[in-house]
Amino acid sequence: MSRSPTDANGPAGEQLDYAKAWLAVFELVDQGHSWSGHERNCCFLNTGQQRFADVSAASGLDLADDSRGVALTDWDFDGRVDIWVTNRTAPRVRLLHNETRNGHHFLALRLQGTTCNRDAIGARVKLRLEGTGLNVKREDRRVEDPSTLNQTLHAGDGFVAQSSKWLHFGLGQHQEIAELIVNWPDGQQESFGSPQIDRFYRLVQGTGRAVAWTPPPQPSGLVAGPVKLPARAESMRTWILGRLPFAPVGYETWDGTHQSLVQHSGQPLLVNLWSASCAPCVEELAEWSKANARLKAAKLQILALTVDGLGEADGDAVTRARDLIERLEVPFASGKASQDLVMAIELFHRAYIERQRQLPVPCSILIDAEGRLAAIYKGRVSVKQLLDDVKLLDDTAQAQQAAAVPFSGIWSTKQFESSPRQVLGKYIFARQRDQAVAYIDHYLNHPTAHRPPELVADLVELRGTTLWDQSDYSAAVADFAQLRTLRPNDARLHLKLGQRLLSAELVREALEHLNLAAEHFSDNVDLLVNIALRESQLRRYDRAIARFRQVLELNPEDAVIHLRLGGILFTSGDTASALHYFREAHRLQPNAKAANNLAWILATHSDAEIRNGEEAVQLAELACREDDFQEPTKLDTLAASYAEAGRFDDAVRTIRKAITLAEESDKAELVDQLQGRLELYEADRAYRE
Repeated sequence: MSRSPTDANGPAGEQLDYAKAWLAVFELVDQGHSWSGHERNCCFLNTGQQRFADVSAASGLDLADDSRGVALTDWDFDGRVDIWVTNRTAPRVRLLHNETRNGHHFLALRLQGTTCNRDAIGARVKLRLEGTGLNVKREDRRVEDPSTLNQTLHAGDGFVAQSSKWLHFGLGQHQEIAELIVNWPDGQQESFGSPQIDRFYRLVQGTGRAVAWTPPPQPSGLVAGPVKLPARAESMRTWILGRLPFAPVGYETWDGTHQSLVQHSGQPLLVNLWSASCAPCVEELAEWSKANARLKAAKLQILALTVDGLGEADGDAVTRARDLIERLEVPFASGKASQDLVMAIELFHRAYIERQRQLPVPCSILIDAEGRLAAIYKGRVSVKQLLDDVKLLDDTAQAQQAAAVPFSGIWSTKQFESSPRQVLGKYIFARQRDQAVAYIDHYLNHPTAHRPPELVADLVELRGTTLWDQSDYSAAVADFAQLRTLRPNDARLHLKLGQRLLSAELVREALEHLNLAAEHFSDNVDLLVNIALRESQLRRYDRAIARFRQVLELNPEDAVIHLRLGGILFTSGDTASALHYFREAHRLQPNAKAANNLAWILATHSDAEIRNGEEAVQLAELACREDDFQEPTKLDTLAASYAEAGRFDDAVRTIRKAITLAEESDKAELVDQLQGRLELYEADRAYRE
């Protein structure tokens, strides 16, 4: 399907805004905010009147579970429909057991198709009931309860949920069924007689007999219980499967010298964020200091970086942190965390952890010898855990998978490859564009990074787009140029890039992408015309002519394209061909511009076989009438036509009028041209191109 280019305020811009809005919503949900704004669940009762009754509280269903999926089923086969719900909060799954006591009756049916689909999806079941003598008053008239019940068997009936395929009919106080009729999905209608109430039946298409079905024996009664949440752990560890190179960020030594984390590569590195006002932080540093010999023997580097004074000019806070390090006699490297480092840890954490609460202090990250993130620790981490994790760094993929989760089991997927897309998405969402570009460069040059061609193309596109948004056009254009090689067949991408480059009037660069897009969108007239006009703007007339001819193959009756093609042919020097297209434009849609162009050629061409003064005069007068003979350029054409027809007095009079109008409009260059032609006409000579 071809699509014409759209600007940022059109459909493409609206889609971008829509996508950004959803990203913002998901970010809030990931941070723990309620999707529904803490609305309690609602239950509405169909009263048979114009309005439903709100029975949320009376039914006991008004729970603050933030529920989503709802499935209906008679779970314990007691003739009452129960409800299973899934929730965004605990409990994630809840059974709402129906314990109503009203003495009403039911009938439950399970259908099986033979000539239609086996599950009989789409079947329509009708029950004709015998009356009970019960009457209700409606609009002062005595009428019996409805004697017919209908249900359709659906394949899906709710959001991310599927109710039971048992059709459950509530019969109220009706005690007899006159007839059970099934309209099967293939159009057949079948009667299954008069089954008894308060039973379960299987109906097989073509048998005409309802077969009673006995539910399995039920275990002891269900007992409601409170939701038991696990105790909050003092520390949490996340082991990373599919490690990514950590960000190229750094820190400051106590004397203010900037250092990069990269200089610590070659051995595992634990980066710890702490504060002097945090008691667990101090206890953790003291524990590690005592175990320094064991940690060094495991070849683990520790870098303790204070967050005190971060973002503030609080020299006292930094001094207190340094004094604490000296008092504890911390034997490993220490210093001050930078904003970029803290941001990187936070964003990597959000990329890996769905529940995105802000990181606490203390928190730490474990980076392997190749500079890749291996673990995130929230809260204190013991020496034993550190030693175990350093050993785990070089263990098998299977061992690391097993150690990544707190429970046993079998993985349904193989070890997956890491991708920086999620991390970069967090950088962009946080408006950390400089850091995003730096990370892309770091990743693309990292010796261990997984770089399949499609990923490289994605990263180059993201880097180029980010640089463009920062107005670094030259660097962005270089990235866009790479995409012509990395993604030569992605027509939509090149269409988008071409439009973006045109918005900055980078015409030559834009055409490189638009021409690639045109290979796929070969029937997109707007795109082809845009390319042709821009090629003409660069004086690449052969390319422009080829594109216009391509358009005419699609729309041979388009007068405007004939006119434009004639203009480019004339400018490029192919006057004979230009004349043909001007004539076609005028034939298809007579207009002043085509008439004026034709007249000029017929009046001024150097080839006598092409010139035709009388025809030129007719066309020029037609063109001039549109502006009531007040447009100097059209009067110029008319004067040339008079001269070619030998009517020099008319030519002189017309060119003088054109000069006067041009002078009144301050068109000095045009005045000079007209003065030169006036001298020719006064000498009874025609003008030649």
